[in-house]
Amino acid sequence: MKMNKFMVMLGMMTALFTQNAASVQAQELKKFTLEDLNFGGNNYHNMIAENRWTAWWGDELVRTDVEDCKLVNKATGKESVLFTLDDIKAKSGLNLHSLYSVSFPEAKKPLVLLNDNKSTQLLNWKTGKAVWTIEYKDRSAAQAWNFHYVSRNTAYVKGDQLYVQTANGQSNQLTTDGSRNIVYGQSVHRDEFGISGGLFWSNKGNKLAFYRMDQSMVTDFPLINIPDPSWAPTSGSRMATPAPEKYPMAGETSHQVKVGVYDVNTGKTVWLKAGDPTDRYFTNVTWSPDDKTIYMIELNRDQNDCQLVAYDAETGDKKGAIYHETDEKYVEHMDALLGNDATINDLVNDIITHYEDNRRHICCGKAMLVAYSRPIAMKIYKRILELRPEWTEKVKVVMTSGNQDPEEWADIIGGKAYKKELAKKFKDENDPMKIAIVVDMWLTGFDVPSLATMYVYKPMKDHNLMQAIARVNRVFPEKAGGL
Repeated sequence: MKMNKFMVMLGMMTALFTQNAASVQAQELKKFTLEDLNFGGNNYHNMIAENRWTAWWGDELVRTDVEDCKLVNKATGKESVLFTLDDIKAKSGLNLHSLYSVSFPEAKKPLVLLNDNKSTQLLNWKTGKAVWTIEYKDRSAAQAWNFHYVSRNTAYVKGDQLYVQTANGQSNQLTTDGSRNIVYGQSVHRDEFGISGGLFWSNKGNKLAFYRMDQSMVTDFPLINIPDPSWAPTSGSRMATPAPEKYPMAGETSHQVKVGVYDVNTGKTVWLKAGDPTDRYFTNVTWSPDDKTIYMIELNRDQNDCQLVAYDAETGDKKGAIYHETDEKYVEHMDALLGNDATINDLVNDIITHYEDNRRHICCGKAMLVAYSRPIAMKIYKRILELRPEWTEKVKVVMTSGNQDPEEWADIIGGKAYKKELAKKFKDENDPMKIAIVVDMWLTGFDVPSLATMYVYKPMKDHNLMQAIARVNRVFPEKAGGL
């Protein structure tokens, strides 16, 4: 399995950041002023980080913006325009306001997937012709929606009810009891545990898994809507209005969630037989490659008992628990996925192959591997040495220690003096230490100019991601960039 495919499968992010040595050396250090750093400063807007939206077009990186989409050269960072908003609006006929949310479903083909809430269109931006267009009969003001590219089926929630519109335009209503208390197809469990939606198409797009949340037993939390100061009503009052929200406070009764599976071909829905949903969290709903099995992580409310469970997608019957973890205090459900022995084995094999074939001779061969958690860092380290026992001096683990750590970790992690020694060794271009496995340490304020390679095995974004990437963008002779 190739490294880039592996990282994409896990929803990880791998980044490339380069910097021109000559220009950086020519720049003088600038002292910050209050005008730079204060929110109301006249130069503050030039100092804050700029948000950028990006999308992958196969192996190519595209910056998606309001007025245009630009192809990013991953080696130099230079951008070239693929197309503009005006071009796409003229060719597609869609009422688009920006290009932030466009996607590129097929590598090397000039196809862009567009949506204006009234229709979804696959457009060839070079020929200016639509490959296909799907018109929606009743998807305006949808509370949630999910389009499947292969089947061209769309699931959406409107008026609290769940619908599926097929590629031929037929819209089917799946529910009738949706309400403020019964929520379908939307994020549950207060958006925790990595949940960001409630509609999950199978790989072929002919089956839909979805959440059903009963929050009728949850007490309202008193909130209010406060009008924007710039809003001037034509009539009535500018006073705040009540906007209570169902919110299970700590120790109070929580909502109950189930997962249904709708078959587009048969029109039937089955429910996963997960048992009593009281005080349980269901997350990471995932389909198997053959669409016959649904995997789901199940967590108790105390969050100290976690299982990865497989269900039959046809019947909803429970096949069995693949992974089970408990702890006296709490468990981290992502460890169950990212720390799986088979997954770690695939990851380590991919990294070793990639490093030996592509990176060991780049800038002294220095590389950093960012692990999701401390236990996973140790699993990666041990598996590397199982496959490459001669690498005992080449690869080291740099992370904090804890009172509850297994005894065998102590010699590997060491104390403060040992970590300082590792820092010196890693900065030494000629030292045999080449690979540092880290979790949080060394990701900020630790500069190794010869470091040119970074493997990221944890979800990272925004400031934390940029800080990590900055470890590999330091100036060094003949350095082209980091992965």
